[in-house]
Amino acid sequence: MKADWLVIRSSAISFRIDRRVPVMLFFLLGVIGVAMVMNVRRG
Repeated sequence: MKADWLVIRSSAISFRIDRRVPVMLFFLLGVIGVAMVMNVRRG
């Protein structure tokens, strides 16, 4: 099974991120945002 990686390079640093990581981070930020709005609405 071949993993797809996002490679981020600059003059000082280079690293790889699995392509699923940004998708999951976006999803989790959305869930946290909804939870925050619900919490503020409840008071």
